[in-house]
Amino acid sequence: MLSLHATVVQKELAGITIAVKEIARRHTTGKTIRIYTDSRQALLTLRNHKIMTRTVWECHEALVVASAANSISVCWVKGHEQCYGNKEADKLARSASGLNIFGPGPSSVLPLSALVGIIKEDTHKEFMKRWDETISCHFAKEFLVYPSKDTAKKYLAMSRSNLRLVTGIQTGHCWLRKHLYNMGKCETPLCRGCEQEDETVLHLLCECTAVSSTRESMLGERWPSMAYIREIPLSNVTTFFTVIGWLAAQVD
Repeated sequence: MLSLHATVVQKELAGITIAVKEIARRHTTGKTIRIYTDSRQALLTLRNHKIMTRTVWECHEALVVASAANSISVCWVKGHEQCYGNKEADKLARSASGLNIFGPGPSSVLPLSALVGIIKEDTHKEFMKRWDETISCHFAKEFLVYPSKDTAKKYLAMSRSNLRLVTGIQTGHCWLRKHLYNMGKCETPLCRGCEQEDETVLHLLCECTAVSSTRESMLGERWPSMAYIREIPLSNVTTFFTVIGWLAAQVD
């Protein structure tokens, strides 16, 4: 039995194995038999000199046994071609996909790539659950909304200094007066520009009158909303903070 997370190649190889074992079970001899599959990767796996998984080994063994009394070849057929056998196999696969599985667990061993994929998916689900349930990180949630793989790729491509700058901006944990005041490192939380509101990332990005012209030049809006900030390139935001120079201590 295959796992619910079995790969396409594993399923194709299992199907070939079942077909070949049926030939042996019927005691078929002296026949020329062709088995068609629309998975080129399954064929390449069978042709490989190294057998790395149990599924491949079982398929090889079944082919050896059945080929002792028959001429058997496994051939590739283009998917969705007008091949009767392939069309019937597709119908059976679609009907079987909705069936519930009963009995003991799968005997096939999942490939490492499938295991990594399952772990990543489960980790992402757990992360999203914690992200939704946490009562802190209010500004980070407003800035990021939801983390994503695309965002992660962009971050991993950054230099350490730029990543530190971006992290500070998106969390609010940076060298601005409000954060430093909360840590006891600054005497006042008030903005050094307008001296009217607490100096936070949100204040500088959306509200501060002292940097409004720079904000309009760098971000495209004089009084933007956070919804607008989320939609513009992140590089515009980092450039804005670099120009005003209030986070210079964050960069090497």
